Amino acid sequence: MKTIKDYFKEDAIDEIDNNLLEQEEYSNIPDTKIALLIQEHHKEKATNTLIESYKQVASSKVFYPDPVILEIRKMNQFSKLVPDRVDFILADKSVVSVQEETLKKLNNIEDSLKEELWAYMRQNLKNFTEVIKVLD
Repeated sequence: MKTIKDYFKEDAIDEIDNNLLEQEEYSNIPDTKIALLIQEHHKEKATNTLIESYKQVASSKVFYPDPVILEIRKMNQFSKLVPDRVDFILADKSVVSVQEETLKKLNNIEDSLKEELWAYMRQNLKNFTEVIKVLD
């Protein structure tokens, strides 16, 4: 099974145009805070590389509804355009706004299926809406 580190390296960031990366700034968030979030949600030791990966994915707005990413995004006051929703960018450059309740459902999916499903949803708006319809 792939870990979050694997997806950061080969999937989530590579699917998005480089000029879309670094749209939001998260460098002001202490690394210790992100390390605590990683430990809390994934029971995993946070390395500097992993912390930087989380910051990069959070700032890119790539669709990756990992709870650590969502917590990091909440720390930026400009990250939430609409209350109770989080906006993301898909690989086809579509922008989607997802209800927090739907994000909870996506995080409650069995771990062995979660990463694959997120990658499928991240590809394009058609795939994304297909899964959202099933969840609702």
